[in-house]
Amino acid sequence: MRNTRISTTISPKHTAILKKYAEQYGTQQSALEHALESLDNNSKQSLPLTPDEELWLRIGREIKGIGLIQLEVYKFLLSTIDLEGFQEFADQHKMIEPIIEFYYQKPLSEFSLKEVLDAVVATCKFSGLTDSVTYSDLGDHYGMKFMHDMGFNNSKWFKIMLDCLFKSYGVRADITISPRTLFVNVYKNAL
Repeated sequence: MRNTRISTTISPKHTAILKKYAEQYGTQQSALEHALESLDNNSKQSLPLTPDEELWLRIGREIKGIGLIQLEVYKFLLSTIDLEGFQEFADQHKMIEPIIEFYYQKPLSEFSLKEVLDAVVATCKFSGLTDSVTYSDLGDHYGMKFMHDMGFNNSKWFKIMLDCLFKSYGVRADITISPRTLFVNVYKNAL
């Protein structure tokens, strides 16, 4: 294979860097070839992020003070939770609202109902606390289905969070729970 001759001018800063790596790799040519190969390999490894991955990174920057816990620890904490106390806490702090407001970068009052539901789905996917969550338009209401393997208190916890969110948004929601599921009817008409 025939080599190609190149000629260029670089800054004093980059000249010093090239000299440093020329000593390490033997010649300036070897140092430049290694740098180009490294750039090429790195560009192949770093695939563009999906919109969900970008959002997760943005959320991660915002929640920097929160520690992550193991799933089994979370399940244990759920099994011991004071649900009545949590209901009061949720009513005061409206915990899902800031997350979905961050998701869409606007206040809850400016959301469409579909945006609220989409944000709930995205939040469930990001958190990993549900195995699946879907919703469908059923005419006068939306039907949501949540599946998880976290136990009955997780269903109760989700119910409290969703009740609080839909009440704040101003729509009626009927929620039926079991140890592994939540079935939610969210009515399109305001309260």
